[in-house]
Amino acid sequence: MKQLQNDPWIEAQANYSVGERYKGRVTNIADYGAFVELEGGIEGLVHVSEMSWVSKMQNPNKYVEQNQEVEVMVLEIDPDKKRLSLGLKQCLDNPWEDFAQNNPIGTKLKGKIQNITDFGLFVKVNNELDGLVHMSDVDWRKSGPDAIKDFEVDQEIETIIIDIDPSKERISLGINQLDNDPMESLDQIKKGSTILGMISPFSNQQLIEECAQRNINLVSMEFIPRITRAQKMDVLSSQANLAGYAAVLEAAQHLSSALPMMMTAAGTLKPARVFVIGVGVAGLQAIATAKRLGARVEAFDTRDVVEEQVKSLGAKFVKIDLGDTGQTDQGYAKELTPEQIAKQKDLQSLVCERSDIVITTAQIFGRPAPKIIDESTIKKMKPGSVILDMAVETGGNVEGSIVDEVVNVNGVKVVGVSYLASRVSSHASFALSNNIINWVTDFYDDESNGINFDFDDEVIQSSVLAYEGKILNERFA
Repeated sequence: MKQLQNDPWIEAQANYSVGERYKGRVTNIADYGAFVELEGGIEGLVHVSEMSWVSKMQNPNKYVEQNQEVEVMVLEIDPDKKRLSLGLKQCLDNPWEDFAQNNPIGTKLKGKIQNITDFGLFVKVNNELDGLVHMSDVDWRKSGPDAIKDFEVDQEIETIIIDIDPSKERISLGINQLDNDPMESLDQIKKGSTILGMISPFSNQQLIEECAQRNINLVSMEFIPRITRAQKMDVLSSQANLAGYAAVLEAAQHLSSALPMMMTAAGTLKPARVFVIGVGVAGLQAIATAKRLGARVEAFDTRDVVEEQVKSLGAKFVKIDLGDTGQTDQGYAKELTPEQIAKQKDLQSLVCERSDIVITTAQIFGRPAPKIIDESTIKKMKPGSVILDMAVETGGNVEGSIVDEVVNVNGVKVVGVSYLASRVSSHASFALSNNIINWVTDFYDDESNGINFDFDDEVIQSSVLAYEGKILNERFA
């Protein structure tokens, strides 16, 4: 009787529960699996079929070593047959698959150069895996050995993911920033030339001053006025439109449920609730995309004039009386008073509570983004909900959001993604290039073979920051 009571398999059945996870140590490795000794001294088998969900992996055992500490899940206990079946939770998932899931194409990553070869640079990104920056992507200004002569082993650089292939354990990278000092690139531009593009002027005062000192003309596409004639040049609208689309897809990836309602034999799945705060260009596209994916969408904006636009997309407009708000002559929402922001937080928190996805788009051009969702609101939301902060690059609408990180607050994922339009980079580049081409073709003068800077023109007057050695926009002078 005493012997039965001391039977380790009877004790194992009492001490270990099916579905629970326990720590153990690998004691033996065979072709059919790995034997793991749990902390209580009982030994179980992790069958090879339970080792890895990566279907293309030929030999899952190569990711486990003798005496390796692992975390396992109990699948079955059979004292009569003295058998303990385990599933492997930790160490045998393919790190390349995990990396690909957490770092989609277009993600910017800091890395350190591990090796320099004739065909490119090997870079360890985020202290995890090695990726290759191919020679053709190292420096477009140079070719051959000259392209890599400025790089050194152990040099820290910023990269951008071009392609990931977990089955071949390969990451293709591009270099996001080529120069330690971006001002050095101005040395290659002759006097009287014009730089035209998205300048980020409010965080690039040094560039504006340097261009003026070097007599380089500087045109900021962000300052294109919102007039009918200039719509074809409006980079903020073209990029915000794509960012709104990408925001919904990004948020949906972090949500553990489907967006549309589904009626299946297993039961009816309720549609996800999406709440969009801010109904500008990005917000309207986010509403339209979420509706197309089958979600139940609500939206709020401080400007009552957008209510009809929201309803035309099939969404519900949330009315919050904040008093006098309105919009600027450029169509942007006016900055709210602290009292109005506090009232907005309180009333919209009720909508956030019932939402599965909240997307915030509120930005003030040239100013830090307003904080419209605080931690108290986040704590009221359901665990598993997602908040995507589209304003994270300018300070963020959500308390605790971090650029290019996912922060977990009481089970709610707060997602901050920089330059969301890069998630659809092909169309973002197409739209941006067309915006720039339209500006050039409107103001290019065939006779002088250059740009006609006619400062009587509203577009030129607004978008040119530096001209002939002078800073023209008084906000940066």
